[in-house]
Amino acid sequence: ERKPWLLDEDQIIGTTETAAALNVSVSHLRRLYRAGTIPPPIRISGRKYGWRVGTIRTVIRNAEQRVA
Repeated sequence: ERKPWLLDEDQIIGTTETAAALNVSVSHLRRLYRAGTIPPPIRISGRKYGWRVGTIRTVIRNAEQRVA
């Protein structure tokens, strides 16, 4: 498994990796982007979606700031 925090900001990770990085289930990740809580995914191919690592890092930083 790739570690998102070790990847380049512009690399795209899939739905499963993104959910793991955010410590949520894939179904909860889908609810988050449908609700507008996180940015929508990028379409990689016909049925595959992903997020840029930099975007997910920003989501994590923002969540940490809200908690602190």
